[in-house]
Amino acid sequence: KEGTETEDQEVNRRRVEREVRREKKWLDMIREWEEDRFPFETPPPPPPMGVQERERREREKKNQRVTKPVQPAKLFERIWKGVPEKLRGSVWPRLLRVDQYRKERVYEQLLLRARLVSRDIRQIDLDINRTYRDHLAFRKRYDVKQQSLLNVLAAYSMFNTEVGYCQGMSQIVALFLMYLDEEESFWCLHALMVNPHHTMHGFFVPGFPKLSRFETHFKKILMKYKPKIYKHLDKEMIPYIYLTKWWFGCFLDRVPFSLTLRLWDLFLVEGDSVLLAMALNVFKMHDKRIRKYNVETFMEFVQSSITKDFGFSDDEVMYSLRETMEKMRSDRLLHAPPPSPSDLAEVPTKALGPVLTRSMADIRSDIAEIQSRCSRANSTATGRSPHTRKKRNSMNGHTPHTPHTPHTPSSSMIPPSPRSKEERRREDQVITEEPMERREGSAHPRDPLRNGGTTLTTNRRSVYDNLPPTEKSENVRRLRDEKTGQVVSIVRDQSDLDRYTQEEYRNVDVRVTQLANHITYVTIGDDDEFSKV
Repeated sequence: KEGTETEDQEVNRRRVEREVRREKKWLDMIREWEEDRFPFETPPPPPPMGVQERERREREKKNQRVTKPVQPAKLFERIWKGVPEKLRGSVWPRLLRVDQYRKERVYEQLLLRARLVSRDIRQIDLDINRTYRDHLAFRKRYDVKQQSLLNVLAAYSMFNTEVGYCQGMSQIVALFLMYLDEEESFWCLHALMVNPHHTMHGFFVPGFPKLSRFETHFKKILMKYKPKIYKHLDKEMIPYIYLTKWWFGCFLDRVPFSLTLRLWDLFLVEGDSVLLAMALNVFKMHDKRIRKYNVETFMEFVQSSITKDFGFSDDEVMYSLRETMEKMRSDRLLHAPPPSPSDLAEVPTKALGPVLTRSMADIRSDIAEIQSRCSRANSTATGRSPHTRKKRNSMNGHTPHTPHTPHTPSSSMIPPSPRSKEERRREDQVITEEPMERREGSAHPRDPLRNGGTTLTTNRRSVYDNLPPTEKSENVRRLRDEKTGQVVSIVRDQSDLDRYTQEEYRNVDVRVTQLANHITYVTIGDDDEFSKV
């Protein structure tokens, strides 16, 4: 046991020493890094110079006395071994050329507007709680990193309106936030979207045009290099839906995290060709196992098994991936064919950040107007005022002053007697539906709302209770709303009564419906015809 511990300590010591040496080499390379010689970008045209200066440079070039910068081959060779953990925060933005896309105060202004008018904020809030829950920085709900993740995604949803927000973006931003701050992560995400060597915009834009193009090309290379696996997948009718998770996040949460970081180091340099090569490499390294799987076991393998244990060390996987990429490059299959003109655009076609053209004052004014409209609409639908009703007291809200009488209880404190309740019930009693009947020898019909035919009742519940008698009073009926108790007078034209006799009209079924928007609908008969009162 002691010997085993000694061997482990020795292995760990050598690993630390090797990592320290790699960090020193990378630091020296970063200091000498000249961005104008970066392999992704063509160097800018030389400034105009005189004849003498041009001749001097030609002589120096001929005599090989020009100091050469760091060669791209040296950078690529070190990338294959992985970027040191401490230096990813400074190397990744350089690999993505973030300085070409960064603009001052744009992220700050986008974040202010996103908190007010972002349509994706609710979905983003749901997804960040499911992102890297096993990572210490994202484990606690609404902790610092979760708030930063919400801010970056919400701001970018307002910046690139064609994409907005799509599931899968949260894992990419979370990976950047492990090494970078909010604003740096925002511009790294934007560089991934629009950089011609990555164009992740085509994966996340509605329609997913790049996903379809890459899937077609992957089937072609799989059939060429692994025909047995291709036939097995076709025979078992295994769909290619697993490619979505592999490519949307460059194998995030689909291989062990240490291997994911090595893949991302290479992905930022080589571009989207790594996605095709690594997908083929998975089938290459697990050829025999995959040919034994059916649909269920295969999906379990690609979604769970290799996530926990890939079966090979990270160095072995990267070595096999390098061989795969060289073979595909020699066969001119490393890159997918370009999109056709009829396909959906894989790059942004609309202006970026349209919300920045509006001031915060205008946005807040629009929000206040919308809230006011919603409040009025709700009050119309519910029949309640949008403003809080205050309890009214007598004398315009002021309680009248009454002298204090000791040992004498106030009348308001005495509970009402059963007799007083009955009297109030009679006073507030509403007359139920009753057809108008004509008295014998009377010129006017008997009105139940009139006292002796001359005095109006004092408990009117409707403005229609004071309708004077007319010549067509035999066509008038009064009825009570079953829901609100409101009395309604119905006046029907003689043309509407041609279908009924007077006796039939008295017995016809009349229904009253009181809606929430203060409109009363009256249904007469069973012909589904409505008369609005």
